[in-house]
This record gives sequence, C-alpha cells and structure tokens, in this order.
Amino acid sequence: MEGFVEVCGHLIEVKSIKDFRITQTEYIYRPVFEEIAEKKLFATTSRYLFQNLEPYAAITGTTNGGFLWQTKKYECVNQAGREMCIELDDVPVLIHQKDGHSSEVLKDNPSFALLGKERAIKIEMVETLEIDAKEKYVFYGNNIHLFSVLDAFNRVKEAVEEYKGGKNKKKPEKEEKSASTGSTPVKASDPGPTIEVSPVMDTAEADHKSGTDYRLLLDYLGDEAFDFLVDSIYPLFHFRVLEKEDVRRIDIREILVRIEDPDNEDWEGKFGIKYYLFIMKQYIDEYLKCKEGSEAEDCKEKVLAVLDKVLDEGNDVTEAELISTAGVVFSAFVAMFRAWKNQFGDADERVISDVEYGLKKEDAALIRELWEHTELIPSGVSEQGGLFGFMKSDDTKIRASRLFYMNNMIFLCRGLF
Repeated sequence: MEGFVEVCGHLIEVKSIKDFRITQTEYIYRPVFEEIAEKKLFATTSRYLFQNLEPYAAITGTTNGGFLWQTKKYECVNQAGREMCIELDDVPVLIHQKDGHSSEVLKDNPSFALLGKERAIKIEMVETLEIDAKEKYVFYGNNIHLFSVLDAFNRVKEAVEEYKGGKNKKKPEKEEKSASTGSTPVKASDPGPTIEVSPVMDTAEADHKSGTDYRLLLDYLGDEAFDFLVDSIYPLFHFRVLEKEDVRRIDIREILVRIEDPDNEDWEGKFGIKYYLFIMKQYIDEYLKCKEGSEAEDCKEKVLAVLDKVLDEGNDVTEAELISTAGVVFSAFVAMFRAWKNQFGDADERVISDVEYGLKKEDAALIRELWEHTELIPSGVSEQGGLFGFMKSDDTKIRASRLFYMNNMIFLCRGLF
C-alpha cells in the first residue's frame, strides 16, 4: 500500500518512521524432545530424543532476586508478546509425547532427570530490526519473526529514502476513508497494496525448493492466531485421536506438506508460495470483473502486475520474500472478493467497483465459502499449459483448492493478530 512498508504482516506508515536500526538481542532458547517408546522383554519404557532448540523469549533486562539478591532474573517478552520476569530454571523444556500430546516439563518433574545433558536452557544473540514510528516495533531474526533481518532493513531503508526523495512533489488529493488491518491504519481510498516485490537477496539462504517451509508461516503466529487457525481448519481433517486443543504446529505442518506432496507426478513443480499465488491469480483472472476507472479496477491491475512479476520463472525470489509479498497481495485479494461476494446475480454478471481494505475475522467465512464451492475452482487451475504445466485429474484439482484454502487461512491469521 502506497505510503506504507510491510514487515512481518505489520503495515508501518513510512512518514511516521523516525529511526530504524539493526541490533543484537539476547534470546532464550529451550530444548525440544520427542518421547520414544522402547519395547523390552517384559515392559515398554520411554526414552527422550533431543530434536532442537526453539526460541522461547527475548531478554529485555535483568534484575537480581532470591535470597540476598543472589539469583539473576530475566525480564522477557515471549513470541505472543507476553511480558514476564523469570529465572532460567523457570523455563520449561518441551516434550512431544508418544501419544501425540505435548507437555512442558520443569526441573522438579521426574521426567526432567531423564533428558540428559541436552536439557540445558541456552541464551543466544539474535539480530533484531528496531523501528521507531508511531509505536516501537521490534522484529527478531533467526526465523523468530524474520527470515532475514538485513533484507527487511533494506526494504524499510528503500521506503524511507523514496519517501524523503518524493515528499515535496505534489500528489493528487483523494478522499480518505479509514479502515484497518489488525491494529494498522489503512486508507480505504488508497489503490490497495502497491505491493512491491522485495529485492532479490544475494545470500545463500535456503530457498526450500522442494516445498513450502511452513515454519516461516506457522511459527510467526502467536497463540491467539494459532488457536483461530486451528478452529477454522480442524473440521477438515477428521482427526480420530487428536482433539482440537491437542493440535500442534508440527501437526499442521505435516498435513500441509502431505497436501503439497512434491513426490506426486501430477504435482511436479507445484509447490511453495509461488504455486499458491498462481492459484490466486486464476481466481482473479476468471471471476473479478471491475467497473472501468474504479478503485477495484486499479487494485486488480496492481495485484496482477505483482503476481506476474513474482510468478516469472526468471525472477529468483526466496521463499521468505514471497511470503512477505503474499501477505500484502492476500489482503487485496480478500478485499476484492469480499466486494464480489456481496453482489447479486450470477458470477458472470458480477461487477465490482468499490473495495474496503482491512482484514476481519468474518473473512474466514468468505475464505471457507470460496473453498466449499468447488464449482468456483478456476478452469485455469486445471487447464493444459500455464506456469506449472498441467494437472491430470480432478483429485489434483481439489487438492489445489484445499491447499489454497489452508494458505488463505494462514495469511488471514498472520494479518489479523
């Protein structure tokens, strides 16, 4: 959106940015274990296999406490934004149990002694991007918030320099109406997202060409956003054992990877955010008819221009950059289809003119309706040719629709919370 720069789903007004910088912050990491059942002669026992260290909370300060103030306490902010003051011994270890549940284990739990030397909590230095605007933003690297802090810094820098270079130029006045995306102000009269593609990175970061790295999408979500996501998609999978409250992020990742199924010959080349955006483009091309000269037409043209650019096979854009771009494109997609749904008559007769920007929780119903109406799956998704070749069966066509719904819900949760 013109006049705003997007970082991790937050639209920040460029003219309000007073300062921005890359800093180093201490971050608490906790170990994650998986419980493994071992059958022995007369019984089945458990052992705990170390998986990885996961980010737990950022350290914002330290104090002394305990007896004679000999204990160091850490003032922290976790990924959900909750502030707390803890000792390292207060940080629970996470165990994925063999029955599918997960539990947090403290040092006074009998299982804690079975975890071995790898149970130690660690503090690591993490790069952060700090932005001082109307409010202060702090985004952490190491895949906590950002895949690349430097890339995000450069996008903010470009936006600020462009604003400073052009702020003295006269621009046509437009009627302004207010809307909102999460807590971020959005102008309804703006031509939707300007949606510039992030600059291609020269670094040798993993692009995850074998499929979408759903850690970049799911691990960004706070607890409230993840709960909303699970509420929206849980009925789709007909779980036989897992209750809704038991579903973990890793369970959703497993489901999504299986839907993509890059080993399926019908799906050769159909993976990642590029394929998700390809499906989105088919919906826009086939269904969105806009009144000439309208705000909707302007928005559609800008969205299609960006989609054409990122879908160009010659444009080597990383997964993280695609996710950043997709978040903004998705907001415009929802705004246009919200207007399309509210029109009367057959799909072929619907013409939209005005769009209202800003995501709402009620948009989950719109996204679900698009998925449930299988007759609305665009013909361009299954026709011969196109960017990713052709789809060979109705089963694959339905699979594409399901994947589109899942990604739409994830981006809705990223934008709402």
